[in-house]
Amino acid sequence: MSRHVLFVHAPIPGARFNSSIAALSAWLKAHGHTTALLVVPPDVAAEAARPLLRQARADVVAFSYMTCRAELVAELAAIARAELPAARLIAGGAHPTSYPRETLAALPLDAVCVGEGEAPLLSFVDNSEAPHPGLVRRGKDDPVARWWAMDVDALPDWDRALFGDVRNDGNRYERAVGVAFARGFCPYTCTFCGVDGYRRLNAPPRGAVTRLRSVERVLSEMEGARALLPDVAGFASWDEILPGSRRWQRAFMEGYRDRVGLPFACHLRVEQVTDDLVASLVIGGCDYVVIGVETGDEAYRKRFLDKGFDNASTLAAFERLHAAGIATFCSFMLGLPFETPQMLKKTVQLAREIAPTTLSWKYYTPERGTRLFGLLEEHDLVIDRWVDHPFGGEEAMVRLTHCTQRDLDVATAALRLIGPNDGEGRGTFAGPPSPALPALDLELRT
Repeated sequence: MSRHVLFVHAPIPGARFNSSIAALSAWLKAHGHTTALLVVPPDVAAEAARPLLRQARADVVAFSYMTCRAELVAELAAIARAELPAARLIAGGAHPTSYPRETLAALPLDAVCVGEGEAPLLSFVDNSEAPHPGLVRRGKDDPVARWWAMDVDALPDWDRALFGDVRNDGNRYERAVGVAFARGFCPYTCTFCGVDGYRRLNAPPRGAVTRLRSVERVLSEMEGARALLPDVAGFASWDEILPGSRRWQRAFMEGYRDRVGLPFACHLRVEQVTDDLVASLVIGGCDYVVIGVETGDEAYRKRFLDKGFDNASTLAAFERLHAAGIATFCSFMLGLPFETPQMLKKTVQLAREIAPTTLSWKYYTPERGTRLFGLLEEHDLVIDRWVDHPFGGEEAMVRLTHCTQRDLDVATAALRLIGPNDGEGRGTFAGPPSPALPALDLELRT
C-alpha cells in the first residue's frame, strides 16, 4: 500500500539542502511511496506553517533536525499532531539520534529513528507497529539499536528534485552540487568535531565506519544530477574529508575528467596533501580545496584538538596545492579553551604565511558529545546559550581564562589585514564574489 510521507525541513541559515532527507525520500520512492517537503526557514515562526501542514494530507510526517532547531521542531510537531490527527509522526537526525528517549518524551511522536534511516523509516511507513533496528517506538520496549546500510552502491541517488535548488550559501565548496563518496564517519578524531562524537555515540561495527562507494556508482549519480538540475557549475565530494585509497582517488579523477569535466571541490586534511594526491586532483580538474588548520599553535593543536600535523607540513600542503593552480579555503578557530595572546599571534602568523585563496575564521562552537566539550565541563567553561549553536557568534562562545575578548578582537583585526601576497589573487580575505542565492521561503514542495 502506497503512503504519502511529508518531510519537514527546518534548516540552519544557509543550508537549504538536506542530504539525509534527500536520501530517505529516494529510498521511500524506490519502494512505492510518495513524498513531499515542507521547508520552514530560520526566520519563520512555526505557526506560519500550520496551513501548509494541513494542506499536506500526509500519512506520515517525518522530522530531521539538529539540536539547535529542537525548540522549533517541537512546536511544528505539536501543530502537525493537531492538524493531522490520523498521521503518524517520526523524527530522526542528529538530535533525535543523540537523545532518542528524551525526544520521545518531549514531542508528540510515534517513534524516533536513530542512526541511518532508510530501512527503519521504510519499516515504520509500511507498518508502524512492527519493530525494527533503528526504531524506538512510543509505548514499546525497543532497545536503542542501529541499522547500517552495508551495500552502499545499492542505495538510490539522492532525491534532489524534492528540493529544486540544492546549492547552499557559502564558499565554492558549499555552493557546488554535493555527492557522497562514502557512507559512514570521518577516520580522523578531532576533539571539537561533532562527527567524532557522533561516531563514538553510534559505535559502528568493523566494516561500517567508512563504506566507500564504487567509482562507477559515484560518477553515475553525478551524471544523473547534471541531467536533472539546471546550470550545474561544479560538484563536490560531500564527505568530511575526501575518502578512498590513492588508487580509488586516481580512478575517480580520471573518470570525472572524461565523463563530467566540471570544476570539482573537496575537503582535505593536511596529512592527505601529497604530491601523488595533488597530481590526481589536477587530472580531475579539482579547482578548490577546503582545509581546517584551526590554530597556529602546534602543541595546542596536537594536545587539545587531536590534529597532529605541524606548521611546516601545513605550509608544504598549501604550497603544493597553490603550485598546482588549486584554490584553497583555510579555516581557523578563535576563542578556544585556554587560548592565550601568544597562541593568537601564532594563528595570525601562520595564516599570513599560508596566504590561502580564502581565509576564514569563526569562534569555536562547543558541541555536546565531543571530547573537547567534556574538558569545558570539567573546567566550568561552558556558556549555555552557545552550546550546539551552529550560527556562530561575534564573541567568545566559552569562558575565557588566559586571554580577553579584546585579545580576540585584535587577532580578528589582524586576520582581516591579510591580503594578496603574489599579485595573483591568492591570500584574499573573501575570495571571488558569488551571486546571491534566492531567499529561502516557507513552502510545501510536492
